[in-house]
Amino acid sequence: ASASSESAPDAVRFTGALKHQAFHGATDLLQVECGGMLFIVRTASRGQCPATLELEFSPADAVRVRESQERS
Repeated sequence: ASASSESAPDAVRFTGALKHQAFHGATDLLQVECGGMLFIVRTASRGQCPATLELEFSPADAVRVRESQERS
């Protein structure tokens, strides 16, 4: 997704590298790496995504996840 005039003023925008894309019916599940972090993104299916993605989300839609003690 790219920034548009419809973007909320507090929208978070970043560029990431597509690591994996899986088709899930009407949606795709993407693994996107940015700044050493891996983001899991569900989006409407649109075919093959480019290797570099521009993403945007509303902070109100974000879900905070704690690091697992098993991986520390």
